[in-house]
Amino acid sequence: MSRLTSAIKNRKYTFFRAQLGVRRHLADSVAYRAYRATTDIDYFFHVFPDRKLIYVEVPKAGCTTVKRLLSICAYGINHDDDPEAYHSRRKSGLLAPSDVGVKLFESLLRDPETLIFSVVRNPFSRLRSCYLNKFYKLKLSDPGNTGLIEQLMGDMTSLSSSDIDRDQLSFDSFVKGACTTAALGKNGHWSLMSAIIPNSSDFRIEIIKLESLAEGLNPV
Repeated sequence: MSRLTSAIKNRKYTFFRAQLGVRRHLADSVAYRAYRATTDIDYFFHVFPDRKLIYVEVPKAGCTTVKRLLSICAYGINHDDDPEAYHSRRKSGLLAPSDVGVKLFESLLRDPETLIFSVVRNPFSRLRSCYLNKFYKLKLSDPGNTGLIEQLMGDMTSLSSSDIDRDQLSFDSFVKGACTTAALGKNGHWSLMSAIIPNSSDFRIEIIKLESLAEGLNPV
């Protein structure tokens, strides 16, 4: 049985001892406010108080697979007929920090038995997945796509004439746009993974590579 499967199915975790320095509630913490200013904690953090588990989601790094596993193992909820449902808290049962409250969320972060983990992916593979999923079939001329394009490119005037003529964003243009705006945190699907996962001495995060995620996982 893999670490992840064991963590989900058991209450106690001995994988690490977190060294925590948070002295006040997260809402009053300078580090928390600074982190929240660039990252939507309620979107990226999934909390399982009864199992002492926190998952920090990185979009396009196996998050659908991980949330499916968490939803099924923790709550017995299966949406394999509609995988997008795993991204809905109402349908998946996954809780955000605001759902459990700041006090409980902080206590979980401070608890050395809480497993806090995230899954990362080869950056190029992650960009390619984002392009194929979000932009490959996207029509530049559709006004409904303007907001997403501006998140990526900064503004519509940054589009190349060749992309406009094809009415499609090329992969080269997508990569250039993503590299320009990744650090701004405008969209988690191409934001820097290091901007999503907290780099804090207050708690330790177990990092799992997507490429090795399936090792030891039993089908559920």
